[in-house]
Amino acid sequence: MKTGTWTTPTAETIKYLSDDELRRFFDAIKKNPKDRIRKRDLCLFSIMLAYGLREAEAIRLRLENLNLKENQIFVKRVKRQNAGRWYNISDENQKYIKAWLKERDKSRLAQVNPFLFFTQKSRREEGLSGDQLYFICRRYGKAAGIERMHPHVLRHTCGVKLAKAGFNAFAIRDRLGHSSVISTQVYVELAHPDSILRDQKMDVALIY
Repeated sequence: MKTGTWTTPTAETIKYLSDDELRRFFDAIKKNPKDRIRKRDLCLFSIMLAYGLREAEAIRLRLENLNLKENQIFVKRVKRQNAGRWYNISDENQKYIKAWLKERDKSRLAQVNPFLFFTQKSRREEGLSGDQLYFICRRYGKAAGIERMHPHVLRHTCGVKLAKAGFNAFAIRDRLGHSSVISTQVYVELAHPDSILRDQKMDVALIY
């Protein structure tokens, strides 16, 4: 499987999508001619981006993790002893979730499969596998002209976009489900790469 153990990323090793690449990635999904797969994948990858999901967290999502009456989704984090929390669902993601659920209900597995995402070939108690998720993501990445695309890139993209929007490392940690803010600091560094200029300003501030 491609969903192996991930080490703490650094600013030199992390891969994330620019705004243009992110748009092209989702445009590639929207061009999928198969209605069912398109709706599933828009929902899947939008949720992965929104909550910075790891691959295992995405494929383990179940119907019971959704509370559409309260517009919330529960994410169980795999690296925190399966701890998790409820997140609010944006209007855009509500639209994608409802469209997928409507399409999902047409499947022969709809009433017997507990997982939110599966394929037509899945068994009763089987969701998407890590390999399937990796392949699907790589396929859209290739269609969008993005090299080395894999599911974890969306998690990194979530962190960087939040940092660029001005959120601090503690807020991003809570969104991504990191156990330590040290793991999250890399996104803040990537969002503010001009460390030399920052250091110069600090030096000026400390003149006595």
